Amino acid sequence: MGRREQVARGKSLPRRAPSVALTDPVHAGTGLGSSAGDLASVRSERPGGMFRRGLELMVLVGFAIAQPAFEVISNTPEFFVLRESSATEVILFALVMSIGIPAALLVLELVAGIAGRSVARGLHLGLVGVLSALFAMPLVQRIAGGVVGVDRTPSGWLVLTGASFVGIAAALAYRRLRVVRMYLVALAPAPLVFAVLFLVDAPTRPLALPAVPAVARPAPVVMLVFDELPVASLMDERQRVDAKRYPNFAALARGSTWYRRATTVSDLSTSAVPAILTGTLPPPGTPPTASEQPRNLFALLRESHRLRVTESFTDMCSAGPCSGPGLSALPQQTLGTVADGIEIAAHAAAPPDLEHWLGELGQGLDLDEAAAPFRRFTEDFQRTDQPELHFIHMLLPHYPWIRLPSGRRYERAAPLELPAGFQAGGIQRWDPEPWLARQGWHRHLLQAAYLDRMLGRLLRRLRSVGLYDRALVVAVADHGVSFVPGRQMRDVTPSNVQDIAFVPLFIKAPGQRQGAVIDQPARTTDVLPTIMEILGGRVPWRIQGRSLIGPSPARRPPVTVTSSRLAPVTTPAAELDQRFRDALAQRIRMFGTGSDGPDVLDRAHQPEWIGRRRGDRGVRLGRPAAVEIEQRDELQRVSRASDFVPVLLTGEVREPVPLGRELALTLNGRVAAVVPITWTGQTRFSAILPERLLREGANSVEAFWTR
Repeated sequence: MGRREQVARGKSLPRRAPSVALTDPVHAGTGLGSSAGDLASVRSERPGGMFRRGLELMVLVGFAIAQPAFEVISNTPEFFVLRESSATEVILFALVMSIGIPAALLVLELVAGIAGRSVARGLHLGLVGVLSALFAMPLVQRIAGGVVGVDRTPSGWLVLTGASFVGIAAALAYRRLRVVRMYLVALAPAPLVFAVLFLVDAPTRPLALPAVPAVARPAPVVMLVFDELPVASLMDERQRVDAKRYPNFAALARGSTWYRRATTVSDLSTSAVPAILTGTLPPPGTPPTASEQPRNLFALLRESHRLRVTESFTDMCSAGPCSGPGLSALPQQTLGTVADGIEIAAHAAAPPDLEHWLGELGQGLDLDEAAAPFRRFTEDFQRTDQPELHFIHMLLPHYPWIRLPSGRRYERAAPLELPAGFQAGGIQRWDPEPWLARQGWHRHLLQAAYLDRMLGRLLRRLRSVGLYDRALVVAVADHGVSFVPGRQMRDVTPSNVQDIAFVPLFIKAPGQRQGAVIDQPARTTDVLPTIMEILGGRVPWRIQGRSLIGPSPARRPPVTVTSSRLAPVTTPAAELDQRFRDALAQRIRMFGTGSDGPDVLDRAHQPEWIGRRRGDRGVRLGRPAAVEIEQRDELQRVSRASDFVPVLLTGEVREPVPLGRELALTLNGRVAAVVPITWTGQTRFSAILPERLLREGANSVEAFWTR
């Protein structure tokens, strides 16, 4: 909504008679008095003065903190889902943001008044100035942007200075002009209006579960939803699961039905996962919650199965065993959510080039350790009399790409921190520098191999407790990911739809032992009706999906993938298949398959040199290169017992780059990587080394130019 500069102005009441000074230490004159007198003035303060200051703080906090946070959160329905917030907590959040924060500031002023009237007066003036500056900062940024030009970002220091002047001016106007103070009080209903409008769109409606028919064959169900996994990442040159690179996905494929042409319906998890669970793509902006989308898999099986559900970006199972921790945890949860709301308001106001001072937005959410929920999920399996539904949406192989196939980390990244190589802006777009997108693809494949390792652990656990043969096992991904330089990574477009649309879909029926591959079209909305048919049930309401059991439609319709931020993309099925084959061939040319060896290597940069010594025949290394390697210290204390290994080496070149040459890094005398130099403002390099070349303790690294 629009912001008005005059809202943020105003300050202290004009000086009045001494009687007023005694009853309102903030708006009084500059008399000092004794500490005992100051304490008495605070105790005898008229309720009207305190109430007026509270209204003023409520207005300023409403415009500077609460409303910006409400606006961002209203456009981010997963905010409360990620925090598993109940409707009560959402309401408490809105009340604390609108009333609780001003009340806390007012209490702070009252405490300051004990130290002296001038302290309380200065604190109130300071709060008026700071809140006014915070409110004005986006406006100052827009004005500065218009001055420097639309294609340039104004300096954060310039914006900060301008907002500070506005805050000082607002505090002076508040102190000297009664009309400003009156205007602030007149605006007192505004923060409550902000809160009411926010709650109208917030997920606070009570949950109404639909009546459901019983299932005739209530077998155990194990459902895995991977995140950001295109099916092409798992394939070899014959479009089969690459058994050497991904042995556990291959084992799953050998005993299940693989729908090799399955496609997603959305590029956004908070739409794609509900579509899997409901059989219908939700309307844009629909919160991924049970209260908004109660007709889902969990509702259908709640009578026949014990529900054991782990969700990441959704809250589609909120009844019975999927309920939250209860009212006893509300105060702590609400305070944590309010802290996140304040953080959001600060990020919304901060100039882009100073925003890093605030840290990574969302660090309170433990999304970086994506494997931990999967480990708990795996350990939860046991043989029971009542069939169970085990569901998990796991954030693998979703970025940040920080895991090797062994499971060890090679980078410490903040939760959901974007990888290197992205242009600034709301759309996740790769930098035009090809190497950055190429290395991102390399890192994605390494993390996909780690996901395969985790899948193997789960399959072994299912067999050890006697569940695998009896269970219905479903493995699917919400959407894919793309690695085209200069193009979008996640937002679907006509140029990357082949990377986003195709996802793995494996369905193993109870007792199934023989695998099958089906190339007929399938959508992720078909998963729910297929599960219900296998269990001997039905979906008692209209959905978009169809059961994949039985004959496929004679005609292959075009494939439409909706976008969270861009227009939907519709592509004829035959054209999409051809583009998929071309993209798979490109990925194999770049990174090969498991048949090329145990390492996931970039095939365009001397893969035959990797692991060989500098003087071996065919290894053409020239003179040493003057480079600064940022991980030298970490290479001196490598421990195989540690969860971290420094195989991602980055740094800066300290000399002119020879024309047509690349940088070769040797580790303990053997070639470990050959990489190009990137030109992104600095002459930098980034290389991923095979983990097997590291040795315990100290490791030596050298750099050479290729010949």
